[in-house]
Amino acid sequence: HSSEGNATTTNPEKITFPSSYITDTFLYCADIEVSEDSETIQHISLRRVVAKFELDITDNIPEEVTQLQIKYYGGSSSLNARTGAGMTHSNQHEEFENLSHNGESIFGTRPWVKFGEGPVAEKDIQINSQGFNEGQYNGMDYRDIRFNQTKKYLYATAMGWPKDGCLVIKSLAKKNPDFRKSITSVHLLGYGRLKAKQTTEGLEVRLPEPCNKIAPVLRITK
Repeated sequence: HSSEGNATTTNPEKITFPSSYITDTFLYCADIEVSEDSETIQHISLRRVVAKFELDITDNIPEEVTQLQIKYYGGSSSLNARTGAGMTHSNQHEEFENLSHNGESIFGTRPWVKFGEGPVAEKDIQINSQGFNEGQYNGMDYRDIRFNQTKKYLYATAMGWPKDGCLVIKSLAKKNPDFRKSITSVHLLGYGRLKAKQTTEGLEVRLPEPCNKIAPVLRITK
């Protein structure tokens, strides 16, 4: 499972997790007899249990709201391994930042000529025999950048904040064939205008102190 710490498995019908969250869990539950007289071989097939909580906010969130706190009841904080069902006696609490200002880089956009750049984008991602590539995209940082666009803007989202505040976007280097317009400034969503300099190595942007805990999103006028 992907929850932190070890689960309590004394009672298979009520497995509890230290962080009170079930996120992505694989389970197998059966009685296995082990004999001293012969070798015991048991082939098992794991079942996957995924807990999902989805919140759809339809009202506009004021920009001055910087954090939302959501409490919900009845979530699965323990698991019945015999049935794969969650127990509905929990009180879970979530906190997340209001990043509604980043919405313009998501809704109504379309792919750019490149989906992204960085160490993960350049990896040879393999699909395993079950048809999954989970875990292959872990460890992304500020060097991993993803692009999308509208008719008027190009958006570049870095998967982290560089410690020295200097972000370099190689795909937007001077005289690159995919974005021919000269770039002298960019707009950091949720913050404002930033100076930028194009070199043969890439577009260099000096970021401010992190203004959210997730990712900086740059808007570049075409």
